[in-house]
Amino acid sequence: MKAREIPKEVSKYFIYNPQTGIIKRKITVNNRAKKGSIVGSLRSHGYLTTSYDYKQYYIHRLAWFLHHGNQPEYIDHINGIKTDNRLANLRNCSNSQNNMNVGKMSNNTSGHTGVYWIKDRKSWKAVITVNYKTIYLIMSKDKDTVINARKQAEIKYFGEYRYKKGENNVKRKLSKRINMHEISNQKT
Repeated sequence: MKAREIPKEVSKYFIYNPQTGIIKRKITVNNRAKKGSIVGSLRSHGYLTTSYDYKQYYIHRLAWFLHHGNQPEYIDHINGIKTDNRLANLRNCSNSQNNMNVGKMSNNTSGHTGVYWIKDRKSWKAVITVNYKTIYLIMSKDKDTVINARKQAEIKYFGEYRYKKGENNVKRKLSKRINMHEISNQKT
């Protein structure tokens, strides 16, 4: 679902709690959408969405709009949890910055983003993409050396936007469990 312009009148229908990241209805719309009910349906891509005026909106984009009154082109979930829509976990960013905070792809065989096995050279290679340009970092037979080079490049080029594997894994799992538990057990 492409991000669409959020109409200004949504603030008449929804209220956002920046500490919990939860959006509730201000008024009863029908039997299923009652005043005080939590909005948001989990979609297959991992984001929460809701409908307004027969159109779907991402909850994190709606939360940003309800709090700030504007709509940036890209919003990043700092901890990588797509259902954690607390204001402290959302930040305005560029497309490039948003892509920096992505974990390894499902087809990754090395276990580390940007680290590849080069079969004909029997070596590991590290690359990083910055501003749509691929930078070749190192090639070595020692995998740990290559992984370390990639991590150092992430710190140098991505800074606060880098994906902090290891630093966030436990936090991500715990926060995801807590966040989904809060959503499913909130009383109106």
